[in-house]
Amino acid sequence: MLTGNPQQRYLNAGNCPDSTNSPFFANISAQPAPPMPIVSPSSFRPNLFIRNRHFQTLFANSVQSGPKVTYRRQRIDTPDGDFLDLDWSETSSDSLLILGHGLIGSSTKWYMKMFSAAANRSGLDALAMNFRSCSGEPNRKKTFYHCAATWDVNTVVECALSAGRYRRIFLLGFSFGGGLFANYIEKCGMHLPSELCKAAGISVPLDLRESALLVHRISNYPYERRFLKKLQQKLLDKEFRMPGTFDLAKLDRIRSLVEFDNIYTAPIHGFSGSDELYEKTSPKDAVAGIRIPFLLINAKNDPILGPESYPEIAAVRNRNLFLEIPGSGGHLGFISMRKGWLENRVMNWFLSE
Repeated sequence: MLTGNPQQRYLNAGNCPDSTNSPFFANISAQPAPPMPIVSPSSFRPNLFIRNRHFQTLFANSVQSGPKVTYRRQRIDTPDGDFLDLDWSETSSDSLLILGHGLIGSSTKWYMKMFSAAANRSGLDALAMNFRSCSGEPNRKKTFYHCAATWDVNTVVECALSAGRYRRIFLLGFSFGGGLFANYIEKCGMHLPSELCKAAGISVPLDLRESALLVHRISNYPYERRFLKKLQQKLLDKEFRMPGTFDLAKLDRIRSLVEFDNIYTAPIHGFSGSDELYEKTSPKDAVAGIRIPFLLINAKNDPILGPESYPEIAAVRNRNLFLEIPGSGGHLGFISMRKGWLENRVMNWFLSE
């Protein structure tokens, strides 16, 4: 079990050497090349009628609602005076799956409910994390969340460990959530809790600038408009509760995710602009140097992922990175011929030795 002050232990992790200079990775490079952890070919077979990248993406995220899951909500305070809402689905297990949603998601998204139910069927407890302002109520602070806001993941993990019964913890992040979890693992470094044994990410953008530019393509217009609508509403909801918090004069003129991040996300969180935000929060390096077994499933035809999100060279070099690139699947789609491919694939991997 963990010892010492949890917040101090996490802050101390910031003093760990950069992954590119770490003796840990120097030792790896000095060893004979490990077996290539690239899962090929993928066992995913798309539904014959929903093979197209946009059909896969839109069908999954517009039609599917997920199974009925009864959550137990817990609100916890954060060290900076804010709060996080956690939704639990429990089986009295000694193993826990922590789930992190996409950029504009929540614990109610179909994939969060699907994996909460899948975890319970496999004998695991599930904890669906809602990022700040994503649980149906604006958070207390001016800030929201970004892909390097790993302190909130740390707070959730410490909360789970404080129950004193979890022997194994797994992390599963979807899109944005997968990048956040990878950055958390890198941030902890050698101070990562020993109970955290595996992690996985599905449809994870590893270079945020690259994906933000791809989202702005005309073929991806429906996705960008949906992102902007949800993010703009978060600002309006918080401004209603905290008048004068934001300058909303430019809000209606924003036409791209890059513009939104440059005008709002970056300065709200202390970055000079979107370029610095993307550079300092992209999980590309974190995934390449991941320290625990990490399964990354990114479809080759994902409409908002570019070449940087398929780290084949990193997977060859790092025995902990298991990269699977199905030919189809879209973004968080994976509508398969055999129902349940995605949850079976990921849960079987988590529970394998």
